[in-house]
Amino acid sequence: MAIVVVTHSYVQPGDPEVRTIEAAGHSVRFAHAPLGHIWSVEETVALADKAAAVIAGPEVYDERVFSRLPCLKLVCKVGAGYDTVNVADATARGIAVCTGAGTNAGAVAEFAVTVMLALARHLLRFDRNVRAGVWQDRPAGAPVDGAVVGIIGTGAIGRQAARRVVCFGAKLICYDVAPDRDWATAQGADYVDLPVLLSRSDYILVHAAKTETSTRLIGRDEIALMKPTAFIINTARGGIIDEDALYEALVNGRIAGAGLDVFETEPPTGRSARFLSLDNVVLSPHIAGGSENSRRTMKEMVGRNVVSVLAGVQPYHCLNPQVLPVAAAAAQSA
Repeated sequence: MAIVVVTHSYVQPGDPEVRTIEAAGHSVRFAHAPLGHIWSVEETVALADKAAAVIAGPEVYDERVFSRLPCLKLVCKVGAGYDTVNVADATARGIAVCTGAGTNAGAVAEFAVTVMLALARHLLRFDRNVRAGVWQDRPAGAPVDGAVVGIIGTGAIGRQAARRVVCFGAKLICYDVAPDRDWATAQGADYVDLPVLLSRSDYILVHAAKTETSTRLIGRDEIALMKPTAFIINTARGGIIDEDALYEALVNGRIAGAGLDVFETEPPTGRSARFLSLDNVVLSPHIAGGSENSRRTMKEMVGRNVVSVLAGVQPYHCLNPQVLPVAAAAAQSA
């Protein structure tokens, strides 16, 4: 029997994926952080003591953690993001890192497009006005039909967003460090350099993974390229857009508005809390991927990944499959 520690708040006692893990003979231990708190390295090490697998929340996993958890075989992320896990450090220790890549792509794309439309048509402003008894403040909304929508990052989520955006009659341009031009041709999209995308787009959807190179990908110089009528929506990760630069642009009317599902500090406190006072921003609590279907699928995948890795079977999506016993066995037999 192995110990599986759960720190991700999506996974709760009695959930089907928990029963799946327990049915495989493992013990599940819950260690959810208090609201607004992220476990420190010391806390993570203490909570995951003797664990063979962790269903991880937003806490950091790197050599500082791995070196002190000799029983650990798996760090399993619930969604697609893994920016808080150092995969190289895990690989060096023979620890698998699994994600639910693709399981919430449609949900995130739907949410991003929803925020785009809400910004374009002043939806939150109108809602506030009607509740306050204001009827005549009705400015015209910005069009999406015929507009240029720029998508940064054309992985699973970006492609799902693209499929939805073209249904509104928008022209699609994209930026990715590894462009798939066959996909773009089939989608009727064009890949362009980032400065071109920023300068031409009426709406910008950020769907890039957060890496060392994408951190602060969009700063003051990049925002300066945007149209004053443009909107930017980030449902990827906080820190891809420089929050200082974005806040200044929003306050000064340098761009029309923004949609933020993610922040550098979550929940938004400190400097991230500045956005709470702005009327030209749509805010949400890192929930873009949280539709009923996607959440169910993500959690099912967690159960499968944990049981598979602990049984020495190929999991659904592993970022470093070379550490798995099945990979080692295949290499030996080759």
